[in-house]
Amino acid sequence: MEKGLSYDDILIKPQKTSVRSLENVNTSTEIAGLKLEVPVISSAMDTVTEEEFAKEIARLGGLGCIHRFMPVKEQISQVREVKKENLKVSAAIGLNDRERAEALIDAGVDALVIDIAHGHHESLLEDVNNYSKKDATIIAGNIATAAAAEDLEDAGADAVKVGIGPGSACTTREMTGAGVPQFTAVKNCAEAVSIPVIADGGIRKPGDLMKALAAGASAGQIGGLFAGAKEAPGKLKEIEGEKYKVFRGMASREAAEKRASREGRTKTYSDRLPEGVQTKVKYKGPLKQIVSRLEGGLRSGISYCGAKDLGEAQKNAEFIEISDSTQSRNSHHAESL
Repeated sequence: MEKGLSYDDILIKPQKTSVRSLENVNTSTEIAGLKLEVPVISSAMDTVTEEEFAKEIARLGGLGCIHRFMPVKEQISQVREVKKENLKVSAAIGLNDRERAEALIDAGVDALVIDIAHGHHESLLEDVNNYSKKDATIIAGNIATAAAAEDLEDAGADAVKVGIGPGSACTTREMTGAGVPQFTAVKNCAEAVSIPVIADGGIRKPGDLMKALAAGASAGQIGGLFAGAKEAPGKLKEIEGEKYKVFRGMASREAAEKRASREGRTKTYSDRLPEGVQTKVKYKGPLKQIVSRLEGGLRSGISYCGAKDLGEAQKNAEFIEISDSTQSRNSHHAESL
C-alpha cells in the first residue's frame, strides 16, 4: 500500500546559502504565461473572492479567482471591473458551462478555471479539449493523482489544480473516504507533467506554502487563510468582543442556499450529501498583511533551500519525514511567563 504525506509530515532540509539579504530573493512564478510576483491564488469561494478581493490580491502580486456561484452577468461584471484597472484576474466555471466560459473570454479574463470537486472526469477532459482550442488559458481541477494530471495535460490544460479534501472547510475525505495527502499529491502530480501545478488546499501557514512550492507546485491556492481579510466578501461578525468572518466550503449546504438565492431559484439540492461546512475565521485586517507574511516566509524558505528563486529552490529541495514528537515541537511550544 502506498504511503501518503501531508505538509505537517515533512520538513525541508536546510542547505548552504549565499543569500546576504532576503530582499534579493525572488518569489515570482509563471503560470501559462501569467507572471505573478507572489505565487498565491485566491480560492474561487463566495466568502473569499469577489471583485474587491480580486483587485487587491492582483495589486499585491497574486491572482484572484472570482467564484462561479453567481449569475453569469454578475461574474462578468466583476471581471470587467478588475480588468478596467489593468489587473490580472481568473474566474471559475463548472462543467458544460460554455455560455459562462465564452462570456468570460469576451470580458478579457486572464485564465478560465474549470473548478469541480472531482476533476478526473471524462466530461471535464472534453471541456478542456474544447476550450483549449480557443484563445484562453485553461486551468483545470481538482485532482490528486499523477494519472489525472497526465490526462488533463494531454487534453490541453495549461495548468492543473491539485487537492482533494485538504481544505479547512472541506469534508470530502470525511464523507467519501477519498483523497490523497496533499504533499504527496502535489509532488506526484508535479513530477508527472510539464505544465504548472497549483497546490489547492491545506495551506494554513507560510511554511505549508513553501513546502508545496518546493515539492514542485508553481503556486498555492488559498481559501481559509484569506477569508479573514478585510477585502473578503464573507460577513463580518463580532462574538464576545472578537471579530470574525464567515467562511464556508462551496460544497456546503449554506453555499448551495446562497447560490440559489443569487440565481432566483428555490431548489437548493438539500438532499445531496454536503462535502463542506460553514464556519468562522478570525478577522485579520487588510489582505496586504497576510500576503506580506506569506511572502516573507517564502523569501526565508527559499534561502533555506540554498536558493535565490523558486526554480532553484525546487531543484535543491530535500525533504525529511518527521515523527509525531517532532510535529509537536514544530510550532511555538515555550511556556508563557
